[in-house]
Amino acid sequence: MFAAMMCGAAVALPLSAAACPNPEHSSVVRFTESGVNLRRGKIVRLNAGGTSTLAECPQAGVVRDNDAYFTDAPSLELELVGMMGLGLQITPDQGCANSILVLTPDGQWYNRGPGLNGYLPALMLSRPGTGELKVWVGTKSPERCRLRMEVLTIRR
Repeated sequence: MFAAMMCGAAVALPLSAAACPNPEHSSVVRFTESGVNLRRGKIVRLNAGGTSTLAECPQAGVVRDNDAYFTDAPSLELELVGMMGLGLQITPDQGCANSILVLTPDGQWYNRGPGLNGYLPALMLSRPGTGELKVWVGTKSPERCRLRMEVLTIRR
């Protein structure tokens, strides 16, 4: 069973927190997909990691008890369409990823950290909504890395 923890409402981020997750920044990896097309899954390659932990980020609404390193720009931006009746599963490969931080189209933050065995399980969103979904992938150290991530829809 996968768990997602709601971390509060999204708020505007101050410009002084340059290395903190900032929804105003754009990702290099962007695409639009329908829920039906994602039923078979889509694997994307993206960058993970950054220079600051969430504990160093002043914005409210983002979980702070996470020691992963993030960057200001999202690792992935996904424009979701046709998601009625579908959930979304986001699964990184078992490489350098230590945490996933997601901002859904309705402005809710979700965080998934490592499981008990140290591996990062999938993040499951039961009602991701239609619109722009932003994903940040954190690492155990401030070094950046490349990884593969699968995005898949499932029926609720």
